[in-house]
Amino acid sequence: MSPSNSKSDFPPEEAYRRSKVSRFFDLVDLNKDGTVEEDDFIEWGRQAAYGAGVEYTPELADYWKNCFGVYFADNAGCDKEKYLQAMIYWSNMDNPVAMAVEVNTPLMKAIDTNGDGVVSYEEFYAFLKPLGTENSAREAFDLIDLDGSGTLDAKEFAEACARYFCDKEESPYENVFGKFRTSSDGN
Repeated sequence: MSPSNSKSDFPPEEAYRRSKVSRFFDLVDLNKDGTVEEDDFIEWGRQAAYGAGVEYTPELADYWKNCFGVYFADNAGCDKEKYLQAMIYWSNMDNPVAMAVEVNTPLMKAIDTNGDGVVSYEEFYAFLKPLGTENSAREAFDLIDLDGSGTLDAKEFAEACARYFCDKEESPYENVFGKFRTSSDGN
């Protein structure tokens, strides 16, 4: 099975996932030029570091560049349709949640600005703020923090990201990157 080539190739049952993936793309396209490029991730990281009150070091910049390379493998920027096709294809693979731990390791390192191996609420809030979704950070954090420890470990974070992209029906994980819907009718 390979990625689809056009919007019409997506079956109706993929509309929910497609809308979530499309929303994520729009959030990380910080300069709103219709493509996600390495510069969008560098800026996301710079703003997240500032929000966390830490210096945006070359090492931290490299983590964000690596994140871009993981999520947008061709490293040359990506338009929305290409990204949607790739993510829907990926989310239909066997055991995407297990694969997500490895894939999300660079992002986890980028968010973990103090390097203690877990993500605190403050780090998570700073991660969402550049996307404009920080107003629902507490709700998302509490959802992801399955063990109630007050921090997110790599497995919790990766599972939440995978479920965001893979859940085919409405689930609380649709709110991992901020409120997905603002009312009960989906608008």
